[in-house]
Amino acid sequence: MAVEQTLSPTVEKAVKKIVQETMAAYGSELDRKIDLAIEKHMLASGTERAKRDEMCSCVEKAAGDALSDVPHLISAGYIPLGDDYWPLFVIHDSDNHGDITSDLIDKIVELEKLPSVPTLDLQLMHVSRNTLIPSDATVIFAKR
Repeated sequence: MAVEQTLSPTVEKAVKKIVQETMAAYGSELDRKIDLAIEKHMLASGTERAKRDEMCSCVEKAAGDALSDVPHLISAGYIPLGDDYWPLFVIHDSDNHGDITSDLIDKIVELEKLPSVPTLDLQLMHVSRNTLIPSDATVIFAKR
């Protein structure tokens, strides 16, 4: 187990001087390596963003296809709260809450079996409550 120790001002000054001298010795080579590392990081971030966008698109399509045929559904949307957890907001106008809940749970269980589909936390709202999907949610589908 490592023990944290504070450096004395003299030692800290000596370490800083060594670092500055070493950086100066490498000059532009060090700058080039730093630029390359930043470029690689930016590329990896872009790749991760592209993967996340692709995942969102696939999940949106699969969820839209699966949920759109459930009777009495008005709209559905989600908010990604990480790669593996999305609250799924569903608005319906059915008077039989048990049946629609059962139908939706069956659809969600099937969706979650697909690769790359996160856990979908169902938030079911009846249209008579005048509840809207949160404004920051991505709408998967909306029946008019």
